[in-house]
Amino acid sequence: MEGHDHLFETASFTAETSSRLQDAFARHERRNAVTAKLTGALDAMCTEAHSRKFSPEGVVIAMRRTWLAIPQPAGVTSEQWSRAYYSALGMCMSTYFGQKS
Repeated sequence: MEGHDHLFETASFTAETSSRLQDAFARHERRNAVTAKLTGALDAMCTEAHSRKFSPEGVVIAMRRTWLAIPQPAGVTSEQWSRAYYSALGMCMSTYFGQKS
């Protein structure tokens, strides 16, 4: 179990994937809509997660780390920002489990 905990502590995406996600997440909140950019970023993230053998929990942790690196946009309430995250997380999990391992 100790090794399993270590995986959670170190789960993170490459700089390129994190950058794509940050940009897509920020745009997702501003438009409050699913965009091709967000879908593409989630697809890339899930492809990377599968290739690096991230568990679903590892994906959630890495995604949360990426999200926390994005400053909350001006004029967006904490509730709106949280809803945007959970919306993106739901799409992420659908994509993760829909892809071939």
